[in-house]
Amino acid sequence: MNRDQKGRAVKRQDFKGWVRRSATLAAFLGYVIWHPATAAAHQQPSLDGVWKLVPSITKLVPAGGGDIPFSAQGRTDYQENRASAAKGNFDFDQTKSTCSSPGLPRLMLIPDRFRIFQRERIVTMMFEWNSQLRQIDMRGGPEERPPADSMNGVSYGRWEGDALVVKSLGFLPGKLLDGVLPSSESLELHERIRLKDKNTLDDQVTITDPVNFTRPWKAILTYKRQADEQFPQDLCLDRKKAGQPVLPR
Repeated sequence: MNRDQKGRAVKRQDFKGWVRRSATLAAFLGYVIWHPATAAAHQQPSLDGVWKLVPSITKLVPAGGGDIPFSAQGRTDYQENRASAAKGNFDFDQTKSTCSSPGLPRLMLIPDRFRIFQRERIVTMMFEWNSQLRQIDMRGGPEERPPADSMNGVSYGRWEGDALVVKSLGFLPGKLLDGVLPSSESLELHERIRLKDKNTLDDQVTITDPVNFTRPWKAILTYKRQADEQFPQDLCLDRKKAGQPVLPR
């Protein structure tokens, strides 16, 4: 092969390499353009891991201090619940009396650990206590009330910067926000869940329930990262049979 033939062969190889690189770049750009949600998902912070409420609290308090803005009905039910609890009568508390799901936001107050599995279309929280599950729909569909209410309602999530913003609604009436605070079927929760640092997770919960409160109010829950370990079985009915507290302390 003479010098001219070698030169033409090198040029052909260079051209083929350029075509391959161009095709690869075009495919990548096309993927990003046609799949913006997927591309954006890789830019979001990862909430994956095991978390625990620290410090452990049993009741919600307004962020920044002040009083809970009870309506007349809400204050009456709250005072009745407190009086019953002081007497050891927990008939008003479906979780302690029947082991039913605590609902939201009370589930987020349980002092046992929970694990977050973050995926593009769904974020799942798996709780150590009673093997409870909470799922947050990340598909971007309409945030509608479900046809039938449920213990945990439905949760719709989206990303706003580094914050996971969650709207939850469709709750059964008669659930408690914590150990004594009442709620109604009108309850809506709005959460901003974000990493304060790599080992601290903040959940700013805004509670809207016009039956029990005169205006929306906010509480802040803080969680600390825990060791990534398997959860032991911790079932509510087993606790009741053993004469132990239904909820961990």
